[in-house]
Amino acid sequence: MSRLRTPSVELETIDEGVGDLSVEEKYSEVKQLIAIGKEKGFLLYDEVYELLPEEITSLPEELDEIYIRFNDLGIEVVDDAEKLPTAKEITIDGAVEDKEVDQREEVQADIVAVASGAIDKTNDPVRMYLREMGTVKLLDREGEVEIAKRIEKGERKVYKALSQNRIILEEILKINESARKDSKIIREMVELANGDEDGFEPLEARPADLNKIEEIMRIFEQIAKLDKKIKDAKEKLLDGKKSTNEVTVKKNIEKAKVSLANLMRLVDFTPQTRNRMINKLRDIDSELSQTVAMVRKDEQSLKREKDKTRKDFYKRRITKYQEKLVELETFYLSTHEEIKRTIREIRQGEEEADQAKQELIVANL
Repeated sequence: MSRLRTPSVELETIDEGVGDLSVEEKYSEVKQLIAIGKEKGFLLYDEVYELLPEEITSLPEELDEIYIRFNDLGIEVVDDAEKLPTAKEITIDGAVEDKEVDQREEVQADIVAVASGAIDKTNDPVRMYLREMGTVKLLDREGEVEIAKRIEKGERKVYKALSQNRIILEEILKINESARKDSKIIREMVELANGDEDGFEPLEARPADLNKIEEIMRIFEQIAKLDKKIKDAKEKLLDGKKSTNEVTVKKNIEKAKVSLANLMRLVDFTPQTRNRMINKLRDIDSELSQTVAMVRKDEQSLKREKDKTRKDFYKRRITKYQEKLVELETFYLSTHEEIKRTIREIRQGEEEADQAKQELIVANL
């Protein structure tokens, strides 16, 4: 991947630690909404905004965590109760679960014997493996579903972070414009059902792929419309007109952000495409960080310096680097703080999904 050609700078930020408390423990209103949601099976956006105080609804990050928590608990947030789909419990493989799934068969006698200590400890590799596996609890259906939910939650965090970053959105909008002229661009970005890895099979011979490309083009168009809707809503807030209902506008922005993240997931990007997006953010973060490092270094030198001429020199250079940082942030349409937050959220989502996947692999060995 080619290196980004832009000046290097970074906004000095303080990474705040993630609190140990869940959102319902932090806010009693959230606990009340969860109780209502569990009773009805869903919540209305109006209910959420009526019950939550303005100091919470004005914090996008807190509001995002609240919506994620609702999703984790199976509580859907909708505009209209009449638009709810009929709710049936579906198992991970798509079958309707009417009765409890039978437990797996017991572990083989050797594993049980090793785990219980009936077989003496030994350096024999096979017995060491059996002893280790005897300590791993086998998954039942409930366990599989729980791990699948954790994988889904981690993936959702990654796409939510990507969808809310201005740099990534601008890239997707550029791709949308290019794909209008040549739809084959989409083929390089997404997982296609019948794609030929060697590229020898003509695109026209794969109608399923063509259908998927058309579907993704429609999704990109929806992303562009939602992005414009969010920009327009934010401009309304900045105008500060008395006629603007601030609570309603903020609610519409949050709804659009959730829809945007969901659409991003539907695109089904290849791992390579997703990694390119993430690596682009990391490259920009590295560029910005270089300038921030220079600012910090000169600030430390300035504190130690006694000579007036040298102090003036450091002050001028600090100002120069700070101006460069602002220039870069304007160019990228994102502050360094926003980029660092996006990368941090992506890392958290990836770690959660990877850990759940690893547990699934170990349990199925």
